[in-house]
Formats: sequence, structure tokens, C-alpha cells
Amino acid sequence: MDYRIDLYETIDDIDLIAWNSVRDAEDLYTDPRLMRAVEQSMSSVARFRYLLIRDSRNRPVAITPLCTYTIDGTVLATNRRFLNAAAFFRRFAPFLTRYRMLLCGLPFSGAQNHLRISAEVDPGEILSVLDRELSRIARHDRAQYFVIKEFDPESDHDVQGLTQLGYHQADSLPSNEMVIGHTDYDEYLKDLTKHRRHEIRRYARKLSAAGLRLITTSDTATIENLLTDDVYRLYLAVVEKSSTVFEILPLEFFKELTRQLPENCEFMFCLDELLTAVQNGGAGGVLRRLKLAAR
Repeated sequence: MDYRIDLYETIDDIDLIAWNSVRDAEDLYTDPRLMRAVEQSMSSVARFRYLLIRDSRNRPVAITPLCTYTIDGTVLATNRRFLNAAAFFRRFAPFLTRYRMLLCGLPFSGAQNHLRISAEVDPGEILSVLDRELSRIARHDRAQYFVIKEFDPESDHDVQGLTQLGYHQADSLPSNEMVIGHTDYDEYLKDLTKHRRHEIRRYARKLSAAGLRLITTSDTATIENLLTDDVYRLYLAVVEKSSTVFEILPLEFFKELTRQLPENCEFMFCLDELLTAVQNGGAGGVLRRLKLAAR
């Protein structure tokens, strides 16, 4: 079967009707709003493209974002001897471990790939078409490697197809997943034992007595007000301690994420002093410790 490739240079140019016809409406990983948040916040360090494949009847049958991005190439290595040598070079000559890569996906670790293929076509044919296009773009961008990431155990068929095309498997970075089975905090407490509820409430009273306040919010204005440079430096401090770093997300990414997907973002802030002091611009000298968790 003959296939046609539509390649878009920016998310604002894509054919949204065609793109959305291939993806599930609830699929955030291929949601144009998520891709817009990534593109608008990271276009200074990466080049983005969006690929849509059509069949001979002009029906959209596959979609994926593409990104040319420079990363620490050792994160995909599996050879222990090479990793030991790379650790030395990363410390004394970090430029030797940095590689330009073409990613079939977006430059953040979301633990899920961004390639969607219609059930009406042969995925092996689509992977062959995709492989040829990635090769062409990689040559144009002078990318040393191109990577299709991140597959879960249920994607064995796709992985086998890529292996036949000459791709090598590499482990993704470690990730954690939390299954949330309650709609709110009160419902969560009801499922706990009496002793556990008492223990949690005792810790909550200690936090309150210490002048700490926990705020969970999806309000864009509140998040942008509290998500300061000082808070972002806490994120950077955690990244710097990691032995493997795939990407460093800019502060603007977190802000743009809540602008584009407010109903899908929830931020938790732990403040040391009154929230109103921050909202009124009195953070200097008042806010001593501020931590952030986002999901």
C-alpha cells in the first residue's frame, strides 16, 4: 500500500481533524495541547515536527511528534564497561557524551510512547515508512542517532517490528506510578484503619502548629504566582543529584502545562507562612521553605 507523509513544522499548523481521528480523545500523550506546551517552552533547545501518515485513500492512519534534541547519550547505553568510561568523560569532558538525537516522541520522560497507529493498517508497514522518514530527517538535522521511545510490555509487536528494522532495545529510565483509587482526601481517609487516620491527623496538626500550610490546586493564576524561580531551583537541585538525566525541563514548561491543560494538572505546595504573603508579593524574607509536587 502507498502511504503519504504530512510533516508539520509547528503544532499550530497541523490538521487537527486528521490528527485527532487517529488518537483516542482521552489520550493526553498525543493531545495537541500537551505538544503545544512542550513546543512553546522548549523550542529554544529543540526542534519539533509533527508527522501524520495517510494511506492510499487519504485516510489518516498514524501520528507522532518528532524532536531533534541534544541529550546525554549514555542514558541509553547498556554496556557496563562503556558506562564506567562515560562516567569519567561526563565529569571531565561532558561534551564527549552529548549527542544530537532525533526522537520519535517528546523530550520529556512520560513513561509512554507518542506513536499512534490505526488498527485498520499493518503496523509493520507503518514502522517501515516511519523508519525511512526518520532516516531522512536525521541526515538533514545531522543527528547521530534516532530513537523511538518509550514502549511498555504490551507493545511487544511494535518492538519486534522495530528489531527487524535494525533497532536496538535499551532500558528506559526508572519511573514510578501511583494508582489513585479515591476521588478526594476524605474518601481516602475512610478506607484507612482508625489507628492510621489518627496518625495522619496527628501529623497534620504538627504541620499546622509549625506554621506550614499544604495547598493543592489546579488554578492557573495561583500556580503561576507560587511557581517562582526559587521553587524551580528545588527541581534543578534534584536533577543535579541524578546519575542519569534525559532532559531538564524549563520553568516555563510547568507553567505552560497548566495553561494548556488546567483540568489535567494538579500542583501541591507546602508553604512556610501565609499564602497571602506570597500572593501579595511579600515573599522576600517571609517564605523560608517552599516545596512543590506536581502530577
